[in-house]
Amino acid sequence: MSNEFIPLYTSSVVDNMRNDRLRRICQDLGLKRSTGGRLKNDQERRDALKKVPKEVDANVFNPDSGLEADRPQKHRRSLSDPTQARPTIKRRTDEANTRRTTTRFRTGDEKMFSAAFNNQIKLEGFHLAAFRETREAGKVPLKRGGQWEYMSSVKTCLSHANGPAVVVDENDMIIFLYLPGFAKDATQRGLRSKINKLQEYQPLNWDDEKKGGDSRAGSHSLAPPRTIHQMTSNPDLGPRRSARIQTLQANKTTVISEAKEDSLNKYGLEVVVDDIRPLPEPPFLKGKELEDESEREDSEDDETSSTNMADLRGGSWHLCLAWFQLGQHRRLPPKMSVDLRVGSDNQHLLALKTNVFAWKSLVDERINNLVQWWFPTFYHAVIKCKESILANVQPSPPKQLVEKWASIYPHLALGYNRATHKHRDCGGVIHGLDCLLLTGDFSGGDLCLQDLNLQVEWRAGDFCAFDGKLFTHEVGPWNGTERMCFIYFVKRNIFEYYGIPTPLKPPSLAEVGILDID
Repeated sequence: MSNEFIPLYTSSVVDNMRNDRLRRICQDLGLKRSTGGRLKNDQERRDALKKVPKEVDANVFNPDSGLEADRPQKHRRSLSDPTQARPTIKRRTDEANTRRTTTRFRTGDEKMFSAAFNNQIKLEGFHLAAFRETREAGKVPLKRGGQWEYMSSVKTCLSHANGPAVVVDENDMIIFLYLPGFAKDATQRGLRSKINKLQEYQPLNWDDEKKGGDSRAGSHSLAPPRTIHQMTSNPDLGPRRSARIQTLQANKTTVISEAKEDSLNKYGLEVVVDDIRPLPEPPFLKGKELEDESEREDSEDDETSSTNMADLRGGSWHLCLAWFQLGQHRRLPPKMSVDLRVGSDNQHLLALKTNVFAWKSLVDERINNLVQWWFPTFYHAVIKCKESILANVQPSPPKQLVEKWASIYPHLALGYNRATHKHRDCGGVIHGLDCLLLTGDFSGGDLCLQDLNLQVEWRAGDFCAFDGKLFTHEVGPWNGTERMCFIYFVKRNIFEYYGIPTPLKPPSLAEVGILDID
């Protein structure tokens, strides 16, 4: 029988070189078989290669070089530049994440972002830095402030007809981002269905039941107007100071009752869970199941009739991973908001609440990408804040709820059938970003920013983002059967508690991470 070595592969010069060297190795090691030198299996071949030291200076074009040259050179190249050596593992991971993010935008929201980026509306004569300096000095009144300097002569309107847009100042600092039609109809129907199912067992905090009313709710949301006589009997105190005193007094009983409840229940429940009617535990939907159910929800015909907003009750939820109860800042560590921790020991109520977040994740991931792309500095600050909260807040949120909490924002509020008068978000972060997503069946209710003389056409499915602490804003009257506003925000005292410096760097067009703009 011939002693000629039978090569395992003969497809290329590299393979032939490998087989020639392997034949010599086998002969030296005495692994030659009666088949003419061919090894029985790949395991013997691997064992033979392990016994030969690899040479450092390997060259694929030199037959006498080491076996290290046998691997094709294409496996050693960088993901971004084939002429460069393969990067470290950490850099390869970062590149892979960037490639995935870019691909996601190409297939999803990149057209909308590109349209907004190309539709820049510059506010002539407005400088964000000068406005902030005057605003922090207390020289921009809330109620009687009017428009800021030159803004009174130019009214800016954003509408569906003009499409997505970004409003900037003279120095290209981003002030307002407007994306109409951001949420699909099917997703909106699913969200409304889950919210309405949840509020059957966990009622909203109705504005007309709050002691002293809601500081931001207008008369059309049925919050009783506050008067000096209702707030305090001292006429020498100003309205803002009087309102603060009255609010503290009105909530004293609530704080005491919460403290007593916390001693009995680690979650501090304020709702008698035993009174909730038993339900079969709803399934936890995810992925394609969510999309399929959203299509079914979309196919149903809802018979709705127009209703005046004044005939509907306005309410809200505050679903926050970390929250300071009134008067507890710098005294006690933060904990979950009452609305979020209610029902944490009741599997049926927890399942209903988790399903809301599962549906909301359909838009939360898109909002995360949007914030990362348009506001990178704020994005990293919020990520750090959320990680600190999940690692330290006690009692910790339920695991199944955290798994469905797709948003980077640790704070979420739901405004239900509300319209608010002029206000600023006093607990927010300067140069932070408040994201608002609207859904429902209504007409009207435009968003107005008084300082900028800016009016925004705000309809179901629309998304907008701006600094709610810096700018005065309000929502006008509307007509319809239902209106829900999801508000993503952050609290300044939570940032300070976890060591995140404020105020943040203002966002600018120069930092926008859009790579594929035409």
